[in-house]
Amino acid sequence: MRGVTERVVVRAGDRFVRLSRLQSAIGSLTIEAMCSPAVGDLQLGAAWRLKDGDTGVLRRDPQRGTPAHAPAGSARPVAAVTRAQYETLTLDLRQVRDLDTVLVFGLGGTPAPLAWGGTVAVTTYAGARVEIPLDAEPSGGVMPLLTLRQADGWLFVRAERLWPVASLRQACAEFGFAGLTWLDANTPAT
Repeated sequence: MRGVTERVVVRAGDRFVRLSRLQSAIGSLTIEAMCSPAVGDLQLGAAWRLKDGDTGVLRRDPQRGTPAHAPAGSARPVAAVTRAQYETLTLDLRQVRDLDTVLVFGLGGTPAPLAWGGTVAVTTYAGARVEIPLDAEPSGGVMPLLTLRQADGWLFVRAERLWPVASLRQACAEFGFAGLTWLDANTPAT
């Protein structure tokens, strides 16, 4: 287990990185897919579970370009996905103790395969950063990128294997989000 002082690079197969108590509780945690346009239309999303058992999937609506928030309709969302320079997932750490697990995944916004490259950067409020290189063969489907787990106010970041699965439903099931209901293989029922 490694901590984060300024910058650490982790790959699938490494153990996990534990953020300090302050890094796990102050401000927000930002997860960015830092990729060039040559990668394709890479989008981030997340399957999330709160300590009370509330579970869902968070994705930005690519047609409308509108941000997505979780839980949907919440006055104080725990997470949001937006797009500026890069696709970005933000976690509100004021509510970190409500969080159980987050699976962050990447997928294409179009049917074209993604030419995986770049880095997923997990950045704390104070600027410490965990980087996960996106070294994978071009593919379609859904790519599990990292998991975040919360235990007693500590956040643990783990780089996941970089090979795609056929659908969002399959990715969620493989990482313990089997209780979700689905309209089809890539659309959760909300």
